[in-house]
Amino acid sequence: DINDSVTTIPVKNSNPFTTSGTVQIGDEKITYTGVDGTNLTGCTRGAASTSAASHTSGDTVQQI
Repeated sequence: DINDSVTTIPVKNSNPFTTSGTVQIGDEKITYTGVDGTNLTGCTRGAASTSAASHTSGDTVQQI
């Protein structure tokens, strides 16, 4: 689980993600600047005029 202010987001498998970019979890878009192991780092929450939100473990993290 993550709250609405964390800047590192754990993912089950980082292979599908580019080295930096934008992901979407639910209705929230999040930009990130790096991948470290199975974590997306340097995250800016609530990108593209979306709202930062809490998310639960198992929510789908999709590269957009």
